[in-house]
Amino acid sequence: MKTFSPVRTTAMHRAQLALGARFREVDGWQVADAYTSADTEAMRARAAVGLADVSAGGKLGVRGEAVDALIVKVSGGGAPEPGRAGRVRLDGAESLLCRLAADELPASAGCSPTPPRPSAALTSSTSPRRSPLST
Repeated sequence: MKTFSPVRTTAMHRAQLALGARFREVDGWQVADAYTSADTEAMRARAAVGLADVSAGGKLGVRGEAVDALIVKVSGGGAPEPGRAGRVRLDGAESLLCRLAADELPASAGCSPTPPRPSAALTSSTSPRRSPLST
């Protein structure tokens, strides 16, 4: 007997398919893996803008006066300043933190089982380099 195992797709799936994305399955989701080579994609993101569909990954919204204390406690590192983004490990998962305000910080955990390569576009909150999201 064959077991039925549905595969989930994100709202961006058809557009990614039309743009030539190659997909892989992660936790039951079809996730865009690449469009071209890693070098070409990094070069294009540095020259213009890079987008990532994180629909299949976990999301967490953190609000309140203790945002910094919470991020330090769960990641061992600091949260980025308002208007900046940074990468940290939350419970073993590579996560992206986008600081919207002093008391608001959405986090998005990647859906990849292996951490993505650090990009020039987003730097660690402990790095002296500024993120393009800086104000």
